[in-house]
Amino acid sequence: MINVRYHLAALSAVFLAIAVGVVLGTVVTGGSASGLSDGLTSMRHDNAALRDKVDHLESKDSKHREFTAQVAGAALRDTLRGQRVAVLAVDGAKPSQVRGVARMLDRSQATKDGQLTLAKEFTSPNSSNELLDLAAKLIPKGFEPPNDNDGVETVSALLAASIMAKSGVSATDRDKLTSALDELDMANVDKPFSRDKVTAVVIVTGAGQSKGHNATVLTCAEQFARTAPVVLASPGPVSAAPVAEVVRDKHRAAKISTIDNIMDPEGQLATVLALDARVHGHVGHYGTGPGTTAAVPETP
Repeated sequence: MINVRYHLAALSAVFLAIAVGVVLGTVVTGGSASGLSDGLTSMRHDNAALRDKVDHLESKDSKHREFTAQVAGAALRDTLRGQRVAVLAVDGAKPSQVRGVARMLDRSQATKDGQLTLAKEFTSPNSSNELLDLAAKLIPKGFEPPNDNDGVETVSALLAASIMAKSGVSATDRDKLTSALDELDMANVDKPFSRDKVTAVVIVTGAGQSKGHNATVLTCAEQFARTAPVVLASPGPVSAAPVAEVVRDKHRAAKISTIDNIMDPEGQLATVLALDARVHGHVGHYGTGPGTTAAVPETP
């Protein structure tokens, strides 16, 4: 979405600066007052024309959003029926965008089974040792964690195994883990998980934080992608966003589907279509930025 209010403010500031320059120039060069008045009147007219154009763009954008919301029901109907989908919001994900994805999942007839927010304390590179200590206390018998002394990777692997279907880790183990993370202010269960295991995950992120934070977000996403279909969605084709790093890495790009315009309704719709494609074995990268293959996945 183009932030037209922002651009209007910027253009107004430009015209104000020009007006000040005209006044100063007139004073310095001894120009006439009538010439100054004519120049200012012309600029006011130009500014008004720009405001009208911005209002038109805002109206057009609003209608575009309404159209996308209206066609979503037909485009998504039954696409994820029978799938149990969890939504994972990583620190920096906007609640409105997470809600938008949840609404699109409803239209797909997916069963939304749990929603978890991972806070910045979880994705902080400085939390690794604390997470390793937590994992050592909670890892159940029979579970083999990654052996690289990375707390985020270890806990993400345990979390993924406890949530996803292809795992012997129980729902009780999952609840112990999420409760412990909540006590450490590292996670919050926004929507409870059922006793059933989920079959796919949507991970919604912010536009990107520090390189260290992004690395832990990707580490978490990779652990979930080892267990079940995953779509990683971020707002905007920003080079610092986690999705951009996935697209640039051929190994990650082969396992994790991405959406880079989650801030728009069409991006939220594309997220669900991408998850359906991923469930059926197809990986893709969708949106508007570099490395994307299309705006939305092709329908079968």
